[in-house]
Amino acid sequence: MIKFFRKIRYDLMEKNKTGKYFKYAFGEIILVVIGILIALTLSNWNDHRKERIKEKLVLKEISNSINSDLKFFENTLDYRLGLKKEGLDELMRMIGENEKAVSYDTIMKFYDKSETDISINYDSGPYDAVKNYGLEVISNDSLRKLIIKNYEVLFPALKKFGDKTPDLLNPFIEKLKIKVFKKVTSQNDKNVWFLIDTPKDEEILTNSDFKNILSYQDRKYSNYKSRLNYVRKEMIKLNENIIKELEHLNKK
Repeated sequence: MIKFFRKIRYDLMEKNKTGKYFKYAFGEIILVVIGILIALTLSNWNDHRKERIKEKLVLKEISNSINSDLKFFENTLDYRLGLKKEGLDELMRMIGENEKAVSYDTIMKFYDKSETDISINYDSGPYDAVKNYGLEVISNDSLRKLIIKNYEVLFPALKKFGDKTPDLLNPFIEKLKIKVFKKVTSQNDKNVWFLIDTPKDEEILTNSDFKNILSYQDRKYSNYKSRLNYVRKEMIKLNENIIKELEHLNKK
């Protein structure tokens, strides 16, 4: 098209038709401008499309990561907390019912369960990846702020305080254990020798230091449980917002 106008313009110059020459020259300029605008529009549209594809991809990855974390909480952390609670509940039942004919092996089986600890871990990989790419790829301001709040502040804080629970309580527990238990050697079925805790007192269920140990373990359980439930609740809420945004993006 441009060549066509240029040929006409040259013909008009040769025939000294200046007025028409300028009209055709102006038309040629308009066509060039329109072409540039169309090209820019198509380029911007294509860039926007690529950004939305990337946005949906990173949101899906964060959502999948949250789902994996929730499964880990259920299959591993809930299971371990269940062991801890089972051990504590059974020992407290024995103490409450003042049971006498309970073997050391039975007591220690449930005591070992009561010592179960957890660490609230989560996968921040997808968030770190989108952070390196540029969080602006998430077009929804509210969702972007919510994701940042959870992964930069909330989740790390809950993990940090959760991990500090044993650090704060274990020194008190260890001091009491020295009073309640003694170390003896034992051998497993692979002929490996190791040290185990054995009660010093035959009436361990009435021992006040032992009861205090269980009290500390119960505090640890309550702390673990509350923090895990809070992280789980916030993850579910965040995931619901991500899924809602993905549905909105897919409709565009």
